[in-house]
Amino acid sequence: MPELMPEEWRTAASTLKAMNHVAGPLGHSYPRSLVAFVSPFVLAAVPAWFGMRVLAVSSETIAMSVMAALLAFGGLLLGFVVTLMLFTGRLDSPARLTYEQTVAYAARLKYLLASQAMTLFAALMLAVLALVWMVMYAAKLPVSSLVIVGMALSGFAGVCVVRMFLLPMQIFELHEESLDAAVEQKLVENQQRYQAS
Repeated sequence: MPELMPEEWRTAASTLKAMNHVAGPLGHSYPRSLVAFVSPFVLAAVPAWFGMRVLAVSSETIAMSVMAALLAFGGLLLGFVVTLMLFTGRLDSPARLTYEQTVAYAARLKYLLASQAMTLFAALMLAVLALVWMVMYAAKLPVSSLVIVGMALSGFAGVCVVRMFLLPMQIFELHEESLDAAVEQKLVENQQRYQAS
């Protein structure tokens, strides 16, 4: 059966295993990581029980506008996180690092990539569920169905908002390493110049 699976699926499965090995289930401290994901999900989903009931019976213009905004937010975050992940995977100035520093830095980059993948997953689920909610609303499905999908959608929106606040710190961490490397390189160049003169 694995021979029939498309190559993309097989490599995706092996990549997920590698991510799990590097970052555990969201890190080596599973309970903390689970709380970090579930807490914002629940904190956003519970109030949505009431909010989605109101939204489901509001005018079509209001309901679709709210969902379009959530869809746009999810799509924007998707694009941003994908771009960030492309830059995160770069190892700047590996020649100046010792073997131990390279191993530690590579492990940190892999962890950041796994963390960003979770943000990407939450944004994707937000966008998909916003589309599903819009289709269900247009099909005039029962309010209870809209509320359930809306709660999940709101939960993923909560996760996205919390994880979005972590992104600037991850970006800073990445740039800090590059800037430190540049300063160190200039120091070496200055020392060599003074020794030559």
